[in-house]
Amino acid sequence: MNGNRPLIVVLGVVLVFLIANIILLDYVLFSGTFTSRDVELVQPLALPDITETSVPPQASVTAKIQTSAEINNLIKIATESLTLRIDAIVGNGQQVTTVTQNQPVKEYYVPLGTGSTNSTTWVDLPGVEAYIAPSNYGTIVEMYLEVAVRVPTGSGQVFARLKNVTDNNSLFESEVSYEGTAGKLISSGKIPVPTQTRLYRMQLRSSLGAEVVLDNARIKLFVK
Repeated sequence: MNGNRPLIVVLGVVLVFLIANIILLDYVLFSGTFTSRDVELVQPLALPDITETSVPPQASVTAKIQTSAEINNLIKIATESLTLRIDAIVGNGQQVTTVTQNQPVKEYYVPLGTGSTNSTTWVDLPGVEAYIAPSNYGTIVEMYLEVAVRVPTGSGQVFARLKNVTDNNSLFESEVSYEGTAGKLISSGKIPVPTQTRLYRMQLRSSLGAEVVLDNARIKLFVK
């Protein structure tokens, strides 16, 4: 019995050493696990970087389409509202004039010249004339004769008018008269608008045979 005592002691020391190692190993392992878990719990959650977030191109296109659709809708509403107002006015018996994209009317002046006479019958004033070519102006909608005339002696009246030399006829629509020593600009009524190039010449006469003067003459055109 006493002979085995040293062996028992050695075995006991080895057993104690093994148990101590097992306990130490378990402590290290479990302690590391707990620490790792604690670290994982303490670590902050990763948030997405807002600055790096970009809007897909499709979103921008969709926004533009929506904006365009809203504009078209507003235009449609405004048009319907205007139509209702016009219908209401017509229903009340008021006259409505619709103007759709009217082109601006332009004025043109074609100078004719000056002259004088003491004849009591109509006489042509050679050189006091001009050609009117509609193709040079566009669409002529109205035409007038404008003259500045006077009677220097104050005796009688002066008469002036335009002659269509090409067709050899005088335009009674253009005839004007004046009585006075001071010159005055006078406009005629509407003159027939030519469809082709025509030569126009001034005609003049005196009511009493006194000298009458044409200080200026021109054709006024309204063109679209």
